[in-house]
Amino acid sequence: MNILSNFFLAFGIICIFSCAAIESPSGGPKDETPPEVIEITPSDKSINFKGEKIKITFSEFIEESSVTKAIKVFPRPLNPVTVNLKNPNIIIELNDSLIKDQTYIISINRNLTDEHKVKIKEEVQLAFATGKKIDRGSIQGKVYHSSLASVELWRINKVNEDSKFFFKRAPDYVVDASDNGDFQFNFLSNGIYKIISVDKSISGLPINEEKMIYGMASQNLIDISALGSFKNIKIKIPEVEENIKMTKAEYITGGWGKLFFSNKINNWEDVLSILFYDDLQLLSSEIFKDPLDDYILNFNLNLKEPGYIDIKTIKLKDENLPKVDSSRIRLEIKNQTDSTNIKIASPLPEFIHSIESDSIKPLEIIFSSLIDNKTNKNCIWLKKDSIDIPIIIDWNSYMSINITPQINWEENSRYELQISKNFIKPLYVSDLKDSLSIIGIKTSKFKKFGNFMGDLDNISDSIIVIELSSFKNISKKFQTNVNSDGSFKMLKIPEGDYSFQIYADIDKNYKFSHGTLSPYKPAEWFEMYPDTIKIRGNWDLEMKNIKVNYLK
Repeated sequence: MNILSNFFLAFGIICIFSCAAIESPSGGPKDETPPEVIEITPSDKSINFKGEKIKITFSEFIEESSVTKAIKVFPRPLNPVTVNLKNPNIIIELNDSLIKDQTYIISINRNLTDEHKVKIKEEVQLAFATGKKIDRGSIQGKVYHSSLASVELWRINKVNEDSKFFFKRAPDYVVDASDNGDFQFNFLSNGIYKIISVDKSISGLPINEEKMIYGMASQNLIDISALGSFKNIKIKIPEVEENIKMTKAEYITGGWGKLFFSNKINNWEDVLSILFYDDLQLLSSEIFKDPLDDYILNFNLNLKEPGYIDIKTIKLKDENLPKVDSSRIRLEIKNQTDSTNIKIASPLPEFIHSIESDSIKPLEIIFSSLIDNKTNKNCIWLKKDSIDIPIIIDWNSYMSINITPQINWEENSRYELQISKNFIKPLYVSDLKDSLSIIGIKTSKFKKFGNFMGDLDNISDSIIVIELSSFKNISKKFQTNVNSDGSFKMLKIPEGDYSFQIYADIDKNYKFSHGTLSPYKPAEWFEMYPDTIKIRGNWDLEMKNIKVNYLK
């Protein structure tokens, strides 16, 4: 009996350890290996394809929720494609009568993930031809975008008609750009195409040019029949919507209000006209940019009676200017005053003032409310080590004043700004609360500058522009035109790292154009230099014989 009991006990222990042996060990390194296609039935690039099922086998089990958005067929069949997951296989059925002598492309894009949420490394394109040959046309290039991008392709059926409104239908082909922006369309049939790039999140849809951000190529049409392959297509997608629109108006106090815009409104006088009117007439107004916010304009109205006004923005008639959406807002002006005290919004204590050795940079004093344009110049003092520094005072706007020392600032030094409450006269609020406001200010080291010069190989077109963009602040751009001999020179560039772009300023507005769909206008030609341009203080950086492939 004991022998039998011991036998069953030993057998049970063996079973337990045997069962444990087939389980995946807990812990261990995270699976980061992307899934791969290991088998295709029928084989990739099959000809005389009759529409039978296509089975794609992967190296790992696939996450079911990722399949629908990842598998696409181009050109798009009339009826939806049936896609079934039977891990590790995906079965595709084309529920349609296929076009004769057409190469169909099965695209597996980067939405596909395995069960561990690891995405496929790069898009896969498989080809199946209903005729005797696989089409071999290709288009490749690069997209420049801050996020993941997709590239969309339309085959143009009737050049005179379809080329104008092609973007109003879904694209015929779509590919995802790689992490560094590279893309390639393969297996294209002979024909004429147009190409657009969009953010990956909105790929595959008709383009709504009023609501979507898109980038275009400099080529108007791409003719695959003339050239079997097209290379070096370059597209830039704008980082923000370029249209400028007034989004909100806000009444503050007295005749003062603010206008809010969807985009930066620098140099607004060159872009749009702003009208103020009541039920009877146009109103006189003073408009100025907000000193603290590039998206806001301030206005000051001289109204005798409170009431409602209409505010309307109108684009100035110049195609080279940024696009402005006309808008109208109705706003109540209460014409009331405020008993609160005005404040100094900038500089705040321990403010660091950026200075230069070869020019005197003014210090801007910004107030929290509107001020009269007359100041008491005997009620403001700039001191260093208790010594008065002679200054020049300039009224900027209803909210700011510049003070400039007559002798340049000293670097890495401390100054003291003293402002009496009688220095300014607020329009709609009370005086400064303290009889004397004292603000400590520091100066920076002298900003360092370098020069950038060189020449372009085989370029003699005056519309070519050299542009440096700061990596630290992408809004900081420096530009110069290339001379007729291909040479260029950029002086006094702040020390730092920059990207280097060359573009053809066809619009002659000193701004790169990404292209427009309505009216249709391709993007301006451009090239991006692959290396970082390092500008060093008090140094000349020279680049000779820069090779570019400028296509007029």
